[in-house]
Amino acid sequence: MKRCFLFSVILMAGCAVDEEVSSIDQSSTILDQCAVGHAANASEILTTLTRSDSYGRSATTMDLFGSGRCDCINWQGVFDVEGEAAADAAYPTCRPEAIYDLRVKALSTDLAHYTVFSEFTDKVHTQANCALSKLHMEVWKRISTAPDVYQQIWGGTQIAHWDAGRCYQTVGEASPNLPNGFYRIHAVATPAGEQGYDTIVLSGSLL
Repeated sequence: MKRCFLFSVILMAGCAVDEEVSSIDQSSTILDQCAVGHAANASEILTTLTRSDSYGRSATTMDLFGSGRCDCINWQGVFDVEGEAAADAAYPTCRPEAIYDLRVKALSTDLAHYTVFSEFTDKVHTQANCALSKLHMEVWKRISTAPDVYQQIWGGTQIAHWDAGRCYQTVGEASPNLPNGFYRIHAVATPAGEQGYDTIVLSGSLL
């Protein structure tokens, strides 16, 4: 079943992506690695000139406490004992889910495709725990503005893959190819026994 969500978006000066670039591969613009609520962690405008891009958020950034870190290890500890509401109140900078804003602005013949990858090996050391770890991705399309309304057009979850001591997974191969428009990609990597916040790398390219 498709879902919709409604929220207002405030654009900060200096956060826009320069469309006049000649590189064929560029990293996304980081907005806030510890964004919460419906705010995006990063954004990108994918044009015919910038045919591919990527965004990564590491477990180190999410786990540790300090400037530019999200304190998710402490969030997890409170969650385990007192539940989600108490964890959010105590450590409001932790959101396990990453949200990535994407504008496809290319030739009409170009379509964008995105996947998310996670390497769980730093936290998952057995095949049994790897089988309890998962990677989830959703693609949402903006269907109206003022206020912005998004509709989910795809979602998928994969159990992590164990291979000779390594635990990893990719999700999104079956996600739709995206024509021109504004999208949000949600992703979360969940190691066994945790509520998310393992390293993710989101990659896309024009077809």
